[in-house]
Amino acid sequence: MESNEILVERRTSHGKGMARKLRGAGRIPGVFYGPGRPSIPLTLDPTAVHAVAGRTGKDRLLRFKTGAGDELDGQMVILKDAQRDPVKRRIIHADFFEIRMDREIEVTVPVHVAGKAPGVDEGGTLEHILREIEVRCLPDRIPAAIDVDVSSLGIGESIHVSDLVLSEGVMATVDPRLAVVAVVAPQTETSAAPVAAAEGAAPAAATAPAADAKDKKEKKG
Repeated sequence: MESNEILVERRTSHGKGMARKLRGAGRIPGVFYGPGRPSIPLTLDPTAVHAVAGRTGKDRLLRFKTGAGDELDGQMVILKDAQRDPVKRRIIHADFFEIRMDREIEVTVPVHVAGKAPGVDEGGTLEHILREIEVRCLPDRIPAAIDVDVSSLGIGESIHVSDLVLSEGVMATVDPRLAVVAVVAPQTETSAAPVAAAEGAAPAAATAPAADAKDKKEKKG
């Protein structure tokens, strides 16, 4: 996966008042953190975060640019969380996690469906069950997406995590038995008929004892 630069600055102030001032000036607060290091508060342009968060997939490989030549300049990170305003849906805070290029990480990758399943032409419905999958790999091997070819799927057939073709060095961390896509058979009227017949038979069965009791009473009389 290619990396994208994102311009950030350190910030020294904290609190809600600071956040309001930043947003009023067209900036948003953020934070950078990683294993064994204290978190570093940041300020950045929300447009850059929107551009990253708006793409398919949650985890994105990014490179910090500060222009100050400090420890953050050139640091590789991923956008771990982007908090949004509940009403306007604008990003109001961003969390960035430190990345070491020589250490594997777990990230979420989107699943793209390719091809047309023959089972759909036969009346079935293609269900896309897993739209993203968590994988483990080195940062420079993170796939932009995982393609799933459904052109061989008939009705009642499915593709599981264990069937996926992943790039070298990329391993899925979810249950391999999980279905990713499946072609489901259509519901027919014949499948509903036995249920309707059973429901119609219930009243007759319920009245049978009463009819037997009436016959016995007439014989006694």
